[in-house]
Amino acid sequence: MISLIGIIYSIFIGLPTAIGESRYYVHNHFGATDFGTLFSSFRYGYISSVAAMLVTEIFIGLWYLLLIIPGIIKQLEYSMVKYLLADNPNLTGSRARELSRILTNGEKGAIFVLGLSFIGWYLLGAICFGVGILFVNPYYQATMAELYIFLRDRAIQTHQIDPAELGLVPPAGPYYNPENPPIL
Repeated sequence: MISLIGIIYSIFIGLPTAIGESRYYVHNHFGATDFGTLFSSFRYGYISSVAAMLVTEIFIGLWYLLLIIPGIIKQLEYSMVKYLLADNPNLTGSRARELSRILTNGEKGAIFVLGLSFIGWYLLGAICFGVGILFVNPYYQATMAELYIFLRDRAIQTHQIDPAELGLVPPAGPYYNPENPPIL
């Protein structure tokens, strides 16, 4: 019974909070730090974000059942899904996974090494009765958000991703004037 409650909690509370945390760290890069951003997924696109993250986690779990190495590769491949959903909560899960594949194409080894570089910090945090992990985890999350911003900007500059799809610029329409864009 307790494990069922834990699973339900992690799906309906943990997944949207992870997306909100991703949104917080991405916005923090640009100087916008509002604590309420952590819970913004409960207001905007809750159902679609939870469904997209749940299906992504199921896919990763199924790849881990196949073998450990393919599971790690898929986890690295889909590592940017929560950041993509943080930028645009209305993305479908399949499109978010596709965009994550585009972002991480050719970078999985570097992302893996980046993750490995934090093992020492986490071990040091665990030695301090686990209290140190409270300080290491925000550092790791901020680093991953910076990586996402870098990969996203590079994909936009190489025209692999449309910034309007991520909600970064308003889509061009009959009333859109590119010389006088609206202030976001």
